[in-house]
Amino acid sequence: MKKTWIVGALLLVVFLGLRLPALHMPYHQDEWKEVWSVSQGAASAGSFFAHPPLTALSFRLDAALFGLKNMRLLPILFSLISGLLLFLVVRRKSDIQTAGIAVALYVVSFYSIFASLMIDTDGAILPTVFLLVIYAYERTKSATKSQQKIIWWILVVLALLVGLLVKLSFILVVAVIIADVFIDNRKHITKKWLIYAASACAAFIVAILVIFTGLHFVYPAFSLGGMIEHARTYMHLGGRNYSQVLFEGIKSILYLSPLLLVPLVFVTKKIFSATRLYWLYLIFGFVFYFILFDFSRGALDKYMMFTIVPLCVISAFIIRQNFLKQEALGREYGLLAGIVLSVVLYFLQFVHNVIPSLYPKTEWLSRVIHLKWNMLMPFNGGSGPMGFYVSFLFIALVFLISVICAIVGLMKPAWRSSLLIIVICLGITYSLVFAEEYALGKVNGKTADVLQPLVSYVSTDSSGDQYITYNDIGAFELMTMSKYGGRFYATPESQDAHLQRFAAFSGKYLIVDMPRIDPSSDYAAFFRTCTVLASSTSRNIEGEIYSCKAPSAQGKLH
Repeated sequence: MKKTWIVGALLLVVFLGLRLPALHMPYHQDEWKEVWSVSQGAASAGSFFAHPPLTALSFRLDAALFGLKNMRLLPILFSLISGLLLFLVVRRKSDIQTAGIAVALYVVSFYSIFASLMIDTDGAILPTVFLLVIYAYERTKSATKSQQKIIWWILVVLALLVGLLVKLSFILVVAVIIADVFIDNRKHITKKWLIYAASACAAFIVAILVIFTGLHFVYPAFSLGGMIEHARTYMHLGGRNYSQVLFEGIKSILYLSPLLLVPLVFVTKKIFSATRLYWLYLIFGFVFYFILFDFSRGALDKYMMFTIVPLCVISAFIIRQNFLKQEALGREYGLLAGIVLSVVLYFLQFVHNVIPSLYPKTEWLSRVIHLKWNMLMPFNGGSGPMGFYVSFLFIALVFLISVICAIVGLMKPAWRSSLLIIVICLGITYSLVFAEEYALGKVNGKTADVLQPLVSYVSTDSSGDQYITYNDIGAFELMTMSKYGGRFYATPESQDAHLQRFAAFSGKYLIVDMPRIDPSSDYAAFFRTCTVLASSTSRNIEGEIYSCKAPSAQGKLH
């Protein structure tokens, strides 16, 4: 127990150390809208949130407890609770060592770090409720008395209802529990059993309908029609942007890192059986997000955060099993190789890197195909992060070496634990590099450091002009100064519409060039005709304030 508390305290320190540096990152895109809606009161918040009421209420609770400037604290708190529940769930299913590995993976994985800092429900709140469901459901299986089973089943149902009151996508967890119950009882299914099961499902559906129908009377800001209409926007098969789905899917894989993905190749039938609930969650989630509904226009990388907890559990089981094998050879050499490779790959970040524009994406594809990997890859999204760069050469080589280790491990089982140590070293280094660039940007630059002096300039602008922002960077700060004139994205398909809008706009432009605008595009040509009023840089990230009307006094910020 003493060792457990010491390890737990160390993991807590690491957990906070990897997250608190990004606590006051500027709110970005969907994040700032949510914070702004909360700041404007119930009516505004009710009209904006197209989700069940616990979403809006969680944001209001966050603002009430921590203030508008500290709203990342609530998701951090929920992530801490998730880490504790993860330990309890895995320990019941396996042992304390496997539980410790699962929590360690959860603590250091960059996708988990990112999720625990997002002003939304997908990254922190929903995983907490999911783990509550799993814990209560596992207790129904181990309960020896009927009364105990009933109590735990009531808790399962209540937790499922809470999840659905946060977000409708929690229906995935309902499907997982139903499927697992049928699998557990597949050899004993009778007509009577099916009647009971169907009756229980029908009662649950009725309860959901009654709750959602009556919510408006208890919480008038909630709009059932708005929620249904929002859900219907994703319910179509035609007109999907498959390239965007592919891009967001790949980005989610890069966030997950080899640390959570490569160990999966060593899954055994025994581990699959022990972690069946999590596999079901992953399978149903894939079908839900990539086949049944169209999320090509949504923040798919945000929705894919549901994979973090299942992959931490499955990978922990696999790592623990391979470390238990007595025939494993050369673990000390695996550790030495992992450390050396991690150091070498870390310093590869400092080779000269080009910065391709996000559009056209053909340039990216060409450089990847021709092995010209010395380039910086931008990471940003609809609900954050605001934007940061990581070396693509570093990313590609970490994945490549990890995959090679997996292939060798499949052919040489006796080397598997040593090779897993290499993958773990590389995966931890990978996550730390992502976390550092996200929060601090010491290697490639920090977007927030570019934004801050530009916002300071705007605050001294007494002209009354409105500002259009690129990629919605700085929108929350502009809104608080009543100077937000809208946003634009430098996409080729929107170019004509945006340039027509620019021609009719009489204000100024706040441009933090992340991701970089194509210098040969009409967007760049337009801004070259403007007057630079202020500029700011942070390593590879630049920002400007433009006036695209009569020339005025110029200033430069550093």
